[in-house]
Amino acid sequence: MRADTIELLTTKGRFQTEQAVILAEAIDMSVQDAQLVTTPIMNARFFEFEARFTAFEAKMEARFVAFEAKMEARFVAFEAKMDQKFDRLRLQLIIAIILSNVAMGPLGVALLEALKRVL
Repeated sequence: MRADTIELLTTKGRFQTEQAVILAEAIDMSVQDAQLVTTPIMNARFFEFEARFTAFEAKMEARFVAFEAKMEARFVAFEAKMDQKFDRLRLQLIIAIILSNVAMGPLGVALLEALKRVL
C-alpha cells in the first residue's frame, strides 16, 4: 500500500484516515489478484500462437502437396489415354487416306467396272 494513495484519498477524496487505509488495501488486493498480463507472458503466448500457426501451415502444405500429386497423376493418366486414342485415330485416318487413293486409282476403277458387270 502506498502512502501517496492514502494521502490522495484523505485530501481530495475527503475520506477519513481509516476509510482511506481500508480502501487503499482493497485497491492493492484487487490489483494483486487481477493477474495482469505482462510482456513476457504476452511474448510466450505469441510464440505459442506462432508455433500453432506454423504447425497448421505445415499441415496444410502437406495436404496441398498430396492433393497436387494426386491431380498430377490423374492428368498424366488422362494424357496417356488421350494419346492412345489420338494414335488410334491417326492410324484410322491413314488407312482411310490409303483406301481412298486406292479407290481413285486404276485398281479401284477396275474393281468398280467388275462390280458393274456382275450387278
